[in-house]
Amino acid sequence: MKKMLAIASLLATVTGCAGTVDVVTDNEQSLVPGSKYAWGSPPPKPTITPDNADIDNDIIRDRLQRAIDIELERQGFQKGTAADARYLVSYHIGVATKQRVVSEPRFGGMMLRCGSRTCWSAYDWGIWGPPYETTRTYDYREGSLIIDFRQRDGDKLVWRGIYKNTIWDGVKLDERRVQDIVFDVLKRLPK
Repeated sequence: MKKMLAIASLLATVTGCAGTVDVVTDNEQSLVPGSKYAWGSPPPKPTITPDNADIDNDIIRDRLQRAIDIELERQGFQKGTAADARYLVSYHIGVATKQRVVSEPRFGGMMLRCGSRTCWSAYDWGIWGPPYETTRTYDYREGSLIIDFRQRDGDKLVWRGIYKNTIWDGVKLDERRVQDIVFDVLKRLPK
């Protein structure tokens, strides 16, 4: 069983399909399922850069808000106005460029050795020769989505879901992919 779980997590890591989700909750306050919610203040408009132009824009924001509304309704939450809601829901999108350093072992082959009168070849460090390592550095983008539930009275954070994943070039955030990400975060809401 452990071997199957290890293989599944390795496949998810290699393919980049699944991101990581962390949940932060308040120990003093609990999120009550089926409560009314309203949208809190919208996240500030980002400064458009080549790193975030395909992820943080009005189209993706509309898709996110629709997907959050659909998933909360599916889980029994009721959308209301800010005056009668128990929670204010908001979200934040972030994109960061990071660097990763990868070291890979390399193995040599036959070694040529020369003495005072002759040269000969021999394997050194076993059959493959001495090991050595190559290191390369590359840039990548990491995207995150944060969904917050705050008490309307007092503006206290009650529940936060954080989704992080590497953004691969060529991967588009279509409607279905946005819904999958939102579902992945909000399935961790208390039942």
